[in-house]
Amino acid sequence: MLALLHRSLMDGLLRREGRRGLTGHLRELRDNEYLPPEALAGLQLDRLRRLLIHARDHCPFYTARFAACGFVPEQMTAAADLAAVPPLTKHDIREHLDRMVARNLAPEDLHESVSGGTTGHVLKFKRDNACLARKEAAVFRFEQWAGWDFGQWIGFVWPAIMDHADADTPKARLRNWLGPRGQFLPFLSEDPQQIRTVWLRFVKHRITLLRAFPGALMSVARLVEAEDLPRPPLRAVVSTGEMLRPDQRAFFTRVFGCPVLDAYRSREMGPVAQQCERLGPMHIRADMTFVEVDASRAVDGGPGQPPVGPLLLTDLFNYGMPLIRYEVGDLAALVPGACGCGRTLPLMVSPGGRLTDVLYTVDRRPLASVGLLPNFINLCEAGNQVQLVQQDWTRLLMRLTPPRLDEATLGRLRERAVEIFGQGIELAFEYVDEIPLLPSGKYRLLVCEIPDRERP
Repeated sequence: MLALLHRSLMDGLLRREGRRGLTGHLRELRDNEYLPPEALAGLQLDRLRRLLIHARDHCPFYTARFAACGFVPEQMTAAADLAAVPPLTKHDIREHLDRMVARNLAPEDLHESVSGGTTGHVLKFKRDNACLARKEAAVFRFEQWAGWDFGQWIGFVWPAIMDHADADTPKARLRNWLGPRGQFLPFLSEDPQQIRTVWLRFVKHRITLLRAFPGALMSVARLVEAEDLPRPPLRAVVSTGEMLRPDQRAFFTRVFGCPVLDAYRSREMGPVAQQCERLGPMHIRADMTFVEVDASRAVDGGPGQPPVGPLLLTDLFNYGMPLIRYEVGDLAALVPGACGCGRTLPLMVSPGGRLTDVLYTVDRRPLASVGLLPNFINLCEAGNQVQLVQQDWTRLLMRLTPPRLDEATLGRLRERAVEIFGQGIELAFEYVDEIPLLPSGKYRLLVCEIPDRERP
């Protein structure tokens, strides 16, 4: 009864905000999980073809791209035919953003967002408002897989402060109470008192789900175990934002006494895939996203394992600025076969993680590296590649590719460096033509040059 009430209230609030149909979308998504594979493939192909026709007819970038490779959406007989279209890179988006936006939508029908920058580029992109309620329903579907339901509280160990910067406004508090009911630990540095305070708040609100970046959650779990803090009635932990290591999963399972579900999400696409209660490969939300592994650059995944290659994503519902075969910057493998849970959604694993390194404050406290991305590096321009190097306890070097930052931005970066690293930190800037890539195709965003033997 409580879940039904809160879901109805949330649905009404979203309707007033112009985002209609949450309950209906969620019901449809839950039904789609068990469609016969051929029916799911047909649904995906129909949605993909509709998106591609729209993109060709209303987005100048795709009009030219499809013509250049001779691709005709109406002639598609299978989703795999999309391989004829070149992957969409972050460079493409930076260079052609205006030409990618649909001409048949008014500016007020769109909203702008920005990527998390975890793969080396802070990227602006747009969505149409009409897809928002469906995307919210997709988030709630995955939360329900983890045992959560409307009316229950969720705990977030979340370095991305941008995601809850406005959480104290009356409207945001009402929306949060009606729907997701989140309690946040805006984790950036390992502050035991902050962790303890927020954890006890999690206990007070009896959170049933904990969603977290695994690197940050390690510090929370260590404190909870060391001080034998009380535990809320958790039904699951959902790990996202970074690669979940086996040792982390085992530690979280022991400390929190519940299953740990791995999830793959991106700021551009939202929730893409997540493990179910069987804890096997992740289920892809194929009814909302077409997922590929770039076969032309895939490598052998090992004996008995599927090929591993660059992950390509197509959002089937963002008509405002279609992202078609978008190369998000991570590696993945598509897993054949079916899951024992009975869901027919296709399966994937993501063996590649986002590259980070541990940096330290002036007083030698470790920082949650992923928190530096949205709260520090994202102050740079969207066109910059960035690498932050900690040379010693008081010196930071920020390497950037052009364009050059103005003095106001440099000043904000220096101020933020002091806020994060502490008084006495020095931040220097160096412009370079490019930042060398690692063999994985990514470059290191955060580099610590302090010798291992000197680190805490």
